[in-house]
Amino acid sequence: MSTIPSVLVVDDEVDISILFSKFLVESGFESTPFTDAQQAFDHFSQNINKYSLVIVDLMMPVFDGLTLAKKFKELNPEVKFILLTSYPDHDKIQNIIFDEYNIVSVLEKPIRLKELGLHVQKILSNTH
Repeated sequence: MSTIPSVLVVDDEVDISILFSKFLVESGFESTPFTDAQQAFDHFSQNINKYSLVIVDLMMPVFDGLTLAKKFKELNPEVKFILLTSYPDHDKIQNIIFDEYNIVSVLEKPIRLKELGLHVQKILSNTH
């Protein structure tokens, strides 16, 4: 019996979080969208082993994507992250130690759904 991989999408832009999550479900994954980082963290802390991958926006209120990734990784060191950004040359990204956060990919907004799907498929095929 195979388990369908679950992906958590966290982006403070409602349209993006819902669009990505619907796309992932249509692509054969389970997906839950959040626009609030604190709510996403609360949900994740109750479902520590459910998600193999988290797609998270770098710039959000309350917690930025790196802070959220670090908090998630403390709960589940196996979870992987795709970091979304509108600022590809941002100093914060240049100085990231990707392994420290389990970031396996950085995607620049706007992102084509096909590109997102390819990244998700590649990452999840390496973890399942």
